Amino acid sequence: MCNIWISLTEDTIKNHMLGLCDIRTVNEQNIIPYIATRTPRKEDSEDIKDSKDIKNLYFGTRKEEFIATALKYDSNNILYHYPNMKFGDSIIFDSKNTPHASVVSNINEQHIRQSLECRVMFLRNVDIPLTVDNKFYSLL
Repeated sequence: MCNIWISLTEDTIKNHMLGLCDIRTVNEQNIIPYIATRTPRKEDSEDIKDSKDIKNLYFGTRKEEFIATALKYDSNNILYHYPNMKFGDSIIFDSKNTPHASVVSNINEQHIRQSLECRVMFLRNVDIPLTVDNKFYSLL
C-alpha cells in the first residue's frame, strides 16, 4: 500500500509539516494502540440540524471510532521531513512501514497547512486458477 501526501498550501509550509520515521529505528514496545474518533468538520455540518444526518454525511459506512497507533518518543528514532514544501509538492511512501505525523516546528507560527493524503494499492497481475469461485476474480 502506497501513501501519497500532497501539499495544497498556497505558500511554503512553515509549520505542521509531514514528518516520517524510519521504521528500522522503532522499538516495538513504543507502538501504542488507542481508540481514535472521527470528528465532523464544523463547516461540513453548519446547515444540517439533525446529528444523525451529520454523521451520515461525514462517516458514511465508516465507523466513528477506530483503532489507531501512536509512536512514543524515542531519541533513537530517525526522523525525516521535507522542508519548504510548496503547493503541488508530494511525498510518496509505504503506508504500512512508515510511521508519519504532523510535526510542529514553530509554536508561534499561525500558518495553516492544507494537504491531501490518499492511499493506493498496487495489485500484481498473476494467473488465477480456474477453480476459484469468487466474484472479484471473475471481473479480471
